[in-house]
Amino acid sequence: MTGLAAVPPMGWNSWDVFGTSVTEAETRANAEFVAEHMVGHGWEYVVVDIQWYDPAARAGGYNSGTKLALDEYGLPQPAPNRFPSAAGGAGFKPLADYVHSLGLKFGVHILRGVPRQAVAADTPIKGSEYSAAQIPDRERRSSWVDDNWGIDHSHPGGQAYYDSLVRQFADWGVDYVKADDMIAPYWEDEVEAFWHAVARADRDIVLSLSPGMNLSTDHAEHLKAHSHLWRVSADLWDRWRDVNAQFDLLREWAPHAGPGHWPDADMLPLGRIGIRAEVGEARESQLSPDEQRTMLTLWCIARSPLMVGADLPASSAETIELLTNPEVLAAQRHPVGAREVWREGKHVAWASEDGAFAAVFNRSPDAAEVQLPWHVLGAARPERIRDCWTRSDLVPGERLRAKLPAHGSALFRLSLRGGGVGHPLHELDDDAVGVGGLEVALAPLLGLDRRGDRDPFGLHARVLGVDVLDDERQQQAVGGSLRALGLEGGQARAQEDHVEPGVGAGEGHEAVGGHVLGEAVVALEELGGGGRVGDVKRDGGRGDSHGRSLAGPVSSYAVYCT
Repeated sequence: MTGLAAVPPMGWNSWDVFGTSVTEAETRANAEFVAEHMVGHGWEYVVVDIQWYDPAARAGGYNSGTKLALDEYGLPQPAPNRFPSAAGGAGFKPLADYVHSLGLKFGVHILRGVPRQAVAADTPIKGSEYSAAQIPDRERRSSWVDDNWGIDHSHPGGQAYYDSLVRQFADWGVDYVKADDMIAPYWEDEVEAFWHAVARADRDIVLSLSPGMNLSTDHAEHLKAHSHLWRVSADLWDRWRDVNAQFDLLREWAPHAGPGHWPDADMLPLGRIGIRAEVGEARESQLSPDEQRTMLTLWCIARSPLMVGADLPASSAETIELLTNPEVLAAQRHPVGAREVWREGKHVAWASEDGAFAAVFNRSPDAAEVQLPWHVLGAARPERIRDCWTRSDLVPGERLRAKLPAHGSALFRLSLRGGGVGHPLHELDDDAVGVGGLEVALAPLLGLDRRGDRDPFGLHARVLGVDVLDDERQQQAVGGSLRALGLEGGQARAQEDHVEPGVGAGEGHEAVGGHVLGEAVVALEELGGGGRVGDVKRDGGRGDSHGRSLAGPVSSYAVYCT
């Protein structure tokens, strides 16, 4: 599982809109919307939430004592009346395959424990000598749903059951598991057992833990060692009090965020929600436009995972625009952490540790103007300021000044003197890097070539190659630049394979002037995307880094991946 969740996951989850009763058709419709409108901005997971195995699931809550869809081994199966492609024992594989065909990843919710129905039937545990009746801990049951008993992990059958469950998920093609009722209260042995099952699966699976009521940071190291992300609060709904509570929680949890381990401020109740949800009626999000921006600003500067809970096809264009602002999302993908740096009454400021981003918040019901000296933000006076929400440039003064509406916020990207990671466009040239045209080759990562605004900051792209580097200094320079841009695991390495002009580069590769784009100089691992080289942009007229003339002539090229 090395490298999983190198950046905070982003995706869609069914809970806020369809509650326990989401259907296959609704899941497919939202997956198609994500693929068409959002994947280029980093949104990639499609997650079916709780009780997908309940044929009688209903709006507004949970059924008690319901008959679940289980197989002969006591493993939950998608209810075929809700997920028709699961009929005949196919499980979620057909749906997962469809989601994958869209270039997305598929996830499911699962409840801690073993189904009570399986225990009553004493079903065998697949791949073991044990049975379900040997493993329940009836004292450790969920306080809000009665589908399962807890598991007694002093019995080896407990681990065997979780192993069989996650093995089934892997066989279906599941990429993400939201394991619920795990950490409120904090069931340490359950967390460890489920993590071990995920680690043993023959598939990379991101593990999310829920819920997070009263979760202490004393558990931070254990969570970082046994999950990829974890909730830090109860369910969050479209109420200002829910958003406002996250300021204190994220102040405590943000220092624990990093590649492979992300505190999660919960789903985004934006757009059209509540169609069959646990809370409320069908509605547009009750958060005001300013409150919605504040929520996204806080989630992004704190680098929380982003899971939107709307019926996306029925949501407004304004909601989708809010969710796909590349300059705001760049803060969430930034490689350097951010912290709350100032609080005075109802006013709060956050800043990234390298000075690249700053956010100011007004938690008051009245409009306010915030003025902060630059040193409070840990930065010198910048050369330029970029307002990430309005996507406009501002002239910096002696202080950062922002007029904020009630419950409003502002997010800025700061251009530091002398460039650096705070620069909104990390400009590279031949002298700095020693590679002809590298600034063009990295265009999709830098926003230098928007190409119709498709993935303008490289939040989802996987770059497979640029130019040939044969010098250690050059490799280090390129790798450092990539990491500074927020590309975790960015590295540069020497290209060993060459082809003569006109010779094919193989499946998924393009030959350009005798060089292979594919397994080439720069490999960015675990960034998602399909890894298929798309368009090749030719530019310039100079030779390559060895001084050779390239066919075309070509001296630089941009790789767009789909």
